[in-house]
Amino acid sequence: VAAGGEDRVTRIRGIANQHVKECDRIEAMCTELGKFGVETENLADGINVHARVLSELEASEAPSVHCYDDHRVAMSFSVLACVVQSGAEIRERRCVGKTWPSWWDVLARDLGAPISGSDPAFEAHSDPVKADATSVVLIGMRGVGKTTLGRAAAVALNREFVDLDDFLERQVGQTIPEIINRDGWAAFRSHETQVLRTALTQAHATGAVIACGGGVIESAENREQLRAHVARGAAVICLTPNMEHVAEYLSRDKTRPAYAVTSDIHEVYARRLPLYAESCNYEYLVDKSLLSGDENSEGHGAWTLIERDFIRLVQFATGRELNRVDLNGPSFFVSLTAPSVREYLPAKLEALTAGAQAIELRVDLLGGSEFAGADFNDAQVAASFSAFVHKQFALLRHNSRLPIVFTVRTQLQGGAFPASADTLRLQLLRNAVQWGAEYVDVEVDAKAPAVFAKRQNSMVIASYHDTTGEKLQWDSEFAAEILARARACGDI
Repeated sequence: VAAGGEDRVTRIRGIANQHVKECDRIEAMCTELGKFGVETENLADGINVHARVLSELEASEAPSVHCYDDHRVAMSFSVLACVVQSGAEIRERRCVGKTWPSWWDVLARDLGAPISGSDPAFEAHSDPVKADATSVVLIGMRGVGKTTLGRAAAVALNREFVDLDDFLERQVGQTIPEIINRDGWAAFRSHETQVLRTALTQAHATGAVIACGGGVIESAENREQLRAHVARGAAVICLTPNMEHVAEYLSRDKTRPAYAVTSDIHEVYARRLPLYAESCNYEYLVDKSLLSGDENSEGHGAWTLIERDFIRLVQFATGRELNRVDLNGPSFFVSLTAPSVREYLPAKLEALTAGAQAIELRVDLLGGSEFAGADFNDAQVAASFSAFVHKQFALLRHNSRLPIVFTVRTQLQGGAFPASADTLRLQLLRNAVQWGAEYVDVEVDAKAPAVFAKRQNSMVIASYHDTTGEKLQWDSEFAAEILARARACGDI
């Protein structure tokens, strides 16, 4: 807040790593300095701080500084508070315990700072849910069911259903086969980009369920438009298929144009898979074989359940029905510990969950012998396990209306998931949010803030497990620190 030179600006560079410390320290500095009236610029590699005369920093009330559970934020702003006439309130004071537990004593005793301690009432996190009419967008492979499920969701939400391909044909005045046959795929994709922009920002920005063509994500510009729609608070839902079913269906459907480069639909899907992933914020598995127990057959009445649970996801994603447990009274959940949800079907699950308000899916206990000893740091193994977990989640959804508590407990936390597979653990927790898990159980560690920041309409249960029984004492500073960290990265 003080600098020499004519422009009185302190420029700090070469600190890009401070964006990814205990918190984004550069962002934290900009936000909290702003409470004192200090102007800053947040840069990718540093920060600019425009100097202010101390008298200009005076305020009628002491600014309240949020420390982001970061000891360096607390220490730096406590020093600033000493020279500002109004002083400042430093919240989460216990966060200094990780490096300098006696910091406040030193500040008062050795530096003569006028300090008074307090324990402000806990401020609950604001509800992340924003229920509005922003249009829901469906993406996914051709033949996965976007039109059928989109129409069902539109009826349930009392919204208009828009098929983007039909909208395109009306706008252009030609059918898609006519466009492709006359002008080629590139011309069609160009029209698609223009029509998508019109639909998302003008004609159908709100009040609709929009089903896109399977290849809409082939264009980088389209993917950016979809991400921008998500940033506006919308749900972009990717329908994940059972590709064997889709291939068989398309082999019978001769009304659609052939793929431009290859007729191998599996190759097309493999290429598009990461593009779908970067374009959506929710994902729904469409797999009728889950309800038959046979990978290659379709369960009787499966589509009715798939429609029902898709509508449930759309209502959750739009904030219309969150299916949360009433926490005003006692509540109970049942933890599923078998290696497969199928072990509880068809009758056991209902009996086990009688009287419960939620079901915990213990992901670390799933898989059994199929994944015993597997290297979860191997990309192929990780992808295979993620797909397996997605099927288990969908199977549980199809067989119970209770909220799901999604838990991945590591071996260090008393669970079975390898502690070394942190990348996969974080991905699974993020998947849970995208799949619409009502609750995601997250250990209070370095990964927790990232999950909490991207939780959408899910609620994060912040947990801590002392498997030794020696570290956590209720009246200790350590326990207070863990509680403060849990409050910072959890709804519960």
